[in-house]
Amino acid sequence: MTKLTSSSHTSERMSSPTSPWYGPDDPLDTYTRSPHSIDSDYGVTCEHGPRECLGNILELCAADLYPDPKLYLGFTMCMTQKYEEIPSRDLAHDCALEHGVDFDKLNDCVSEEGKGMDLLEASVQRSIDKGVKYSCTVRLNDTVRCIRDDGEWKDCDGGSSVQDLVKDVENMYKANYLRGV
Repeated sequence: MTKLTSSSHTSERMSSPTSPWYGPDDPLDTYTRSPHSIDSDYGVTCEHGPRECLGNILELCAADLYPDPKLYLGFTMCMTQKYEEIPSRDLAHDCALEHGVDFDKLNDCVSEEGKGMDLLEASVQRSIDKGVKYSCTVRLNDTVRCIRDDGEWKDCDGGSSVQDLVKDVENMYKANYLRGV
């Protein structure tokens, strides 16, 4: 979850159309969280404050509970569409209900001692390890495919349209999963 337009743009315009071709273990990564840092004394510091951290935890718990992107992306996009209401319990409940996410399980993950925070810390560390510096970084096969920063696409050698990403994901899927079929 992030308050930046680039993040919601990517979730809605790029991740969703490509979801039929990837699953929980496929090499498509989208980093749509604002740059954070890990503070040894306080855990994670979120660019937009504690509300953003809690929103990120909600989304990470949904992804942890439902690792198939086709399941948790709807919840994430629902939350992102009303980002100014995050972390409203009503918003989380409505989005969970709308997208088949068990709200009680989601709430348990967020509330469980350490679980949600551990997910957030691991997510931030993963972004740091991958060298992600921008709110929206799309990677294919562990390579930066495109970056959206300040409302502009950058470093998009294969093109920056939804169709360009869909084509690349389809080609990756065919090359990696349909060999010999």
